Amino acid sequence: MPYGQPGAYWALLGPGVSLRRTSYDLQAAASDIRRASRWPEAESFAAQNVLQPPSADDALAYFQQLENRAAT
Repeated sequence: MPYGQPGAYWALLGPGVSLRRTSYDLQAAASDIRRASRWPEAESFAAQNVLQPPSADDALAYFQQLENRAAT
C-alpha cells in the first residue's frame, strides 16, 4: 500500500531495479471498489486509502502504535 502520493507503485526489473509510479483515475478506482466489492468496509477503504491515502508520517505513527500495543 503506498503512502503519500496516490498511484500504482511498481518495480521495473532488469540489470537493476527501477522503482516506478503510475497515476490513474482515483475517482474511477474508488467507484469500482464501492460498486464491485461486497466488503462492508469498501466505502471507508475507498475514501481513506484510494482518494486520500495516508501520509508516510501517518503510516509510521500507526505502525508504531501497533508495535507499542504488542510490546505491552
